[in-house]
Amino acid sequence: MGQRGDLKPNRKKVWNIILICIAALLSVLVALVSVLILVGKNNLLNRGDFDLLFGEKTSEIEIVDDGTVVYKDQKYKYNENVVSVLFIGIDKYKFYEERSGSGQADALFLANIDTKTGRTTIIPIPRDCMAEIDVFSEDGKYLGIRRSQICLSYGYGDGKHSSCKNTAKAVSRMFCGVPINAYVAIDMDAIEVISEKVDGVDVVLTEDTVLARVEYKAGEQVNLRGYAALDFVVLREDDLEASLKRMGRQKQFIDQFAAKVVQRTKKDITTPITIFNSIKPYMVTNLDVADISFLTSCFLTEAGNTEIEYKSIAGEATKPGEYIEYVYDFDSVYNIIIDVFYTPVNS
Repeated sequence: MGQRGDLKPNRKKVWNIILICIAALLSVLVALVSVLILVGKNNLLNRGDFDLLFGEKTSEIEIVDDGTVVYKDQKYKYNENVVSVLFIGIDKYKFYEERSGSGQADALFLANIDTKTGRTTIIPIPRDCMAEIDVFSEDGKYLGIRRSQICLSYGYGDGKHSSCKNTAKAVSRMFCGVPINAYVAIDMDAIEVISEKVDGVDVVLTEDTVLARVEYKAGEQVNLRGYAALDFVVLREDDLEASLKRMGRQKQFIDQFAAKVVQRTKKDITTPITIFNSIKPYMVTNLDVADISFLTSCFLTEAGNTEIEYKSIAGEATKPGEYIEYVYDFDSVYNIIIDVFYTPVNS
């Protein structure tokens, strides 16, 4: 009896030690995340060239001085708190491991986070947008600038970082030189991985669809995982509006995926890092864990509402020859630039 009674205080002591260890580990984790956030902030806010090209595009925008412009009789100051990340979807499997063929930028989304307010905007860029891209020969010799579909910009590179940089340069040029701080290129395998990581992405179908060889009717809600998720964001028809309709599906996928990530991150702040690490074999990026930690902290700031705003580029899809061309409206792009990257200056 005496021996059994002596075990109770020992058990209590052991549990106290365990709880202290857990608390210590949590403190270390919080401190580590805090350090990563500071490192990421320093990395991203000091990365990216800034060279306004408004003067070459329009006479409506007047450059007053460094970072300040006048548009439609209103003065604006460039918002240095905005970080832009270009997400590129490549039309290949295991593209990072392949030595030949770079692929094309089949999906382009420019995500912008105001690191002070948490405001997040995404600009979907049609793959067929006619843009000025840098062109290189097969042996890497620079041939000049060509006006072509922006999706082809990724093909002029090594299929890795130089391809990403060339695409980012084309997008920046399209947006009059605003800096793109980082890029993330993923191949088609990554879609299957990230959908599984969040136990599927719930979407409502806008038309009759076949996903992973299963037929669905318009209006059905489907939990997308694996091949079904890949089909949803990749497949398209062969008509003028095909790419735009697919971009609409991709937007819905991003919205629902982001909502699940946010929900999980509020319970476990390491969730974005876990997902980031899971797709490393299918990704090329200049972001690191510290950058991801910083961007996550900005998106989840109390000042922000974790809602994503989408900015559509107006234009018209045409087919003057063999391929579809999306000719965008310059005024539409200017309005997006002013809204996302600038803040009004009171006279």
